[in-house]
Amino acid sequence: QQQQQYNQHEEKEKQQYNQDEEKEKQQHRRKYIISIVGGTIIGYIYITNKMDKFPGPEIVGLMRMTKVIGVLGTMSIDYYLNFKTENSKEEKEKMHTRNAERLLGLMQSLGGLYIKTGQHFSTMQGVLPKEYCRTLKILQDSNPSVGYRIIKPYLEKNLGKEMVEGIEIQKNPCAAASLAQVHKATLKETGEKVAIKIQYPTVRKYFEGDMRTLLVVADLTARLYPDWEFGWLPKEAHALLKKELNFEQEAAYARLARQHYKTYRRKTGKIEDDVYIPKIYDAYTCDRILTTEWVDAVKSDNLFGIRERGLSEKKVMQSICEFFAEQTFIHGHLHGDPHAGNVFVRNKPEKPNEHQIVVLDHGLYVNITPKVRKEIQQLWLAVMMNDEGELNRLCDEWGVDNPSMLSNLLFWQTFDNIQAGALHDLHTTVDQWKDLAKDMEAHIDVGLKVMRQLPKEMLVVLRSFTILRAINHDLGVPVNRYALNAEIACRQLMIDQQQEWTLWKRWKFYMDYQLHVIKLALVRYIMQWAMWWKGFEPAAGAKKMYFNENMET
Repeated sequence: QQQQQYNQHEEKEKQQYNQDEEKEKQQHRRKYIISIVGGTIIGYIYITNKMDKFPGPEIVGLMRMTKVIGVLGTMSIDYYLNFKTENSKEEKEKMHTRNAERLLGLMQSLGGLYIKTGQHFSTMQGVLPKEYCRTLKILQDSNPSVGYRIIKPYLEKNLGKEMVEGIEIQKNPCAAASLAQVHKATLKETGEKVAIKIQYPTVRKYFEGDMRTLLVVADLTARLYPDWEFGWLPKEAHALLKKELNFEQEAAYARLARQHYKTYRRKTGKIEDDVYIPKIYDAYTCDRILTTEWVDAVKSDNLFGIRERGLSEKKVMQSICEFFAEQTFIHGHLHGDPHAGNVFVRNKPEKPNEHQIVVLDHGLYVNITPKVRKEIQQLWLAVMMNDEGELNRLCDEWGVDNPSMLSNLLFWQTFDNIQAGALHDLHTTVDQWKDLAKDMEAHIDVGLKVMRQLPKEMLVVLRSFTILRAINHDLGVPVNRYALNAEIACRQLMIDQQQEWTLWKRWKFYMDYQLHVIKLALVRYIMQWAMWWKGFEPAAGAKKMYFNENMET
């Protein structure tokens, strides 16, 4: 009894010590936030009032950094003072909406790299609160533009006055994105309709400074929240984003993507015109100006627009997923920014009853090495086929110490859920999605650590798959992306292994895979029936029901 009392006393003292230590950390963190935010706000007010006296780019860069830290600091204070677990759902939604609008205003006012960041945030459904995704979605194609009186001399400087005189340009842009705005135009000599993508004149000027600002913000966040280790992300993104500023490089990527697609489709005997990459006009293209064929189409997440054209959203999503799966698992040349503002849908010119996917903005691409491409194929199949040994082997090779979190990041399913055969968004209930999102939020530090341990190419793969998941959900989840990707990965892995595997081994591997697919399908049907019997609501079903109820509106 004395020993038990002593142990209890020791445990109480230990708990008290931990509580005191945590309080001290909180006080230190509070002082740190207040001092930084207070100084930043004062500096921002001073510099803003004296803006006309500081014309240099260094001072402008300092102003932009000050504004970023000021707005983010305001958001932090708002959450710190007002966010409580006992808040009602409506109060939390108002708080998220209020701060999402602050973030939107910041990104629209600074443009460039910040809009690119906001576009990515808008696709992070399940990671960020829905109010952020909904508010920031406008950044995909509706952003502040530059006036024509500035654009015209900029065009003449880059293309030459004679070339510009040969184009009849609409003065108002039809779209304004993160790095450029697009004007519809007509070539006077041929009468062809074209789209002229014009890089904002100040994007390159502020690029390096904005990257440094993101590094500072990441460093401050790491100091305030040591578990959130993502200061490496801006460094990894720097090289990719810098390439995106060169429109001649973008034109080369677009040609290569078209070549890969056409060659593979002809070789395999598949339909060649499900996907279209617009023609590029080299004479009207330079490193800051890109001129392509004009295409009339609707955004790929516009369910009403797709149906209005008499097209099937299921077939549309099937073609989108196939195209990007082929890029990932076969060609190793992947579009890194396939959000709905870059992926459109139209009726085929020759066959109006059929759909055609139009892929734009080829500036952000990643070249996946043959070794990593093979490992991605093996990873996808290992998870699909419940091969925990193969999954662990790949994670050991990459230095990833948490295979379960990798499954979460790649599939948005727990590995246990995958093993149970529930690998389809359609059969994931609303409560399951909420539980998974809460689990990811609670372990965001683990997720960031796993992302840092992955090969660099995998970061772009994760980004692309996350964006495609968002489009699939906006269309009501008509396609099982997991099975489609696995089928393409399986076939290509067997082709790549022809020299190493015997015919028997290839045949046995494919049959094992097909048997597992059949088993998964049976389990999914049983689970769907069970959920219907018990009255569970599938997440995608809720989305479809919401759309049908609001179709007329």
